[in-house]
Amino acid sequence: MSQARPTHSIESCAVLAYLRGEPGCEEIAGLVSDGENHVAVHKLVLLQLYVDFEGADGLELAEQAWSDAAAVFSLDVQLDDAFLKRVARWRRELGGPGSLAIAAALAEEHEASLIAHAEEPRLNLLERSGLDVIVVGGAPSVIASTDMKPGTAPEASTEAATGNKTAEPTSALDMT
Repeated sequence: MSQARPTHSIESCAVLAYLRGEPGCEEIAGLVSDGENHVAVHKLVLLQLYVDFEGADGLELAEQAWSDAAAVFSLDVQLDDAFLKRVARWRRELGGPGSLAIAAALAEEHEASLIAHAEEPRLNLLERSGLDVIVVGGAPSVIASTDMKPGTAPEASTEAATGNKTAEPTSALDMT
């Protein structure tokens, strides 16, 4: 993945909707495929998705979710003190699980837009925060499910000539 400065940070519900091909995945695919954009997900956000998938559906699906997301989004691993303190502040402001706070901190750090799923319960807090929030999707994504299996969702692949990403179908996760 590109090491360019992120133009967008994506939170876990939006990543999940993208991987499952749920409402909003086309919007995310469009952002990813635009060569001017660099959509980043923090590895700690992926870690939370991995843990949730492994607990609900097993190691194989967790591994696939990680691989699919890592193939599409730039991975950020920032963990310096200033970033962690920013995450703590967002966690206090937003409450709930820390993965949204990590995505918000990443967006703030890089003055990037935050891609958030429409059913994120703290969306109103995000929208009032001053961050540029891009809302995608509709129906909520719930990880804990016993009927999840590999399915189809848009993918970003690198074009040899330009290095730009384009959206194409790939194996991913869905609820069917």
